[in-house]
Amino acid sequence: MKKIIFISAWLLFTCFSSIAQRDTIAVNIGWQFSIDKSSLGLKENWFQKSLPGNRTVSLPHTWNIEEENQNHYGWGWYQKKLTVPKSWKNKIVVLQFGAINHTSFIYVNGIKVDENIGDGFNNFFVNITGKLNYGKENIITVAVNNDYGKNKVPFGSSFDWPNDGGIIRKVALIVSDKPAANYIHAEPILNIANNEGKLKIKLGYDHAVSNLKFNISITEENQTSRNIIYTSVVNPGWQNKEAVVNIVLPRVNPWHFDFPNLYRIDVTVFNGKKAVDKISSCVGFREIKMLNGQVFLNGERIKLMGVEWTAGSNPNFGFAETDSMILAMGKLMKNVNCIFSRQHFQQDDLFYEFCDRNGIIVQQEVPLWGPETPANDTIRSIAMKQLERMVSNMYNHPSIFSWGVGNELRGRDADMKQMIADLLKRSRELDPTRMTAYVSNTLTTSFYNNPKFTADAANDGDYLMMNEYGASWWDIPQGKIHSYLDSVHFSYPNKAFFISEFGLCEPNFKGGDQRRLEDLVYHMAIYESKPYVEG
Repeated sequence: MKKIIFISAWLLFTCFSSIAQRDTIAVNIGWQFSIDKSSLGLKENWFQKSLPGNRTVSLPHTWNIEEENQNHYGWGWYQKKLTVPKSWKNKIVVLQFGAINHTSFIYVNGIKVDENIGDGFNNFFVNITGKLNYGKENIITVAVNNDYGKNKVPFGSSFDWPNDGGIIRKVALIVSDKPAANYIHAEPILNIANNEGKLKIKLGYDHAVSNLKFNISITEENQTSRNIIYTSVVNPGWQNKEAVVNIVLPRVNPWHFDFPNLYRIDVTVFNGKKAVDKISSCVGFREIKMLNGQVFLNGERIKLMGVEWTAGSNPNFGFAETDSMILAMGKLMKNVNCIFSRQHFQQDDLFYEFCDRNGIIVQQEVPLWGPETPANDTIRSIAMKQLERMVSNMYNHPSIFSWGVGNELRGRDADMKQMIADLLKRSRELDPTRMTAYVSNTLTTSFYNNPKFTADAANDGDYLMMNEYGASWWDIPQGKIHSYLDSVHFSYPNKAFFISEFGLCEPNFKGGDQRRLEDLVYHMAIYESKPYVEG
């Protein structure tokens, strides 16, 4: 199994001189941190020296929960000393950052090895093989910027969640023999007639390796039993740079929100007779379809109900949330019978693991947010890169059923509609096994019975997601919400129709909990009266 090992720098040499196959080593303790309110760090080459005025912090960390730094939106610097064994010279060494918000430059021993521009929530990897001083001390330096810039997604200040800067999620070293897989992607297909499972396993490499063999085992996970249902040594086929194996499982237990059955895939990679790598993941076999505007899970007609949890809402932690906080929020969602959630931006992987194991399906979105977001080449490029990284990172989670490409953009403007359409198309290319959607607040702008009617950008998705703020953000009075919903449905009659947001937002609208409850009950009654509203 993959080992999670907590270390301090001085333990690295003694504890890990003989790593076999693959190890994941947490490096979250003993980082030095310096705030850079005058933006001097890059000019003065802080990446080549000890950070001035530093103090020790643990990861995850954000400076914006600190009273003296809560309004600092600019540069902060992190530094970590690591002594690595000489034996690592023959291994692949990769730094894994859970997320750094939002732009970062990564240095090893004073030399820049990578940068991450405008992507504050995706997990990413930096290969530092050959860049270390083996058997000696090394210095990892990370420069972080969280300004309200125009070269990031979300754009500027076009969002309503925190803008906490820092290394906001955990960091690890992944050390493996050669060759090592960059990722494992699994595509499970469920035959609902007989519960047969087909599974395509893909391991991504830098190039094809002719003499690899895989020892694959598949074990029941998150079930009442822990049976090994498959084990075999196979020779993979190669498609581009992916080693591919196809497996048929005569009978599997489907994944369902009431019974979130999982299967653990363990792949030990042999190069000739030597085991060089081991990589694992969990999958679930399920079928989600939308037919004639209705939703089906494993052939069962369902309607979906849920909530969104916005990470970073606790002012004592901000985006530097602990595992226990993430799990507590997940439990609150499940305790109110949430089976459906959307996430405006990419969360810690622990959140999706919770959803996998507790039966919550998720629409996961790129954080393109707000009408001020331009459809220029810079934003298009950053959004595409975020989408590609997001899909690759989260590919195996059965809880994720759809990729969302934006929220409340200018869904009627030609340039933005084209960018949305291109992102939806790219989503389908990256992952043809899942649906796609765009969340709109302009579906009520024009209807089917208008001679000049043109379809909203949401129509390019596989289903409709509508943010509904009648009698609050919108001028639509309460009494006309019914008819507006009907007009949306009649304009797109074959699309499954979901209410993606509603509610009373304070401080913009006063009234407290009493008015909020009244608003909730009123709107829910409307939605429940409409047979075409799927959730």
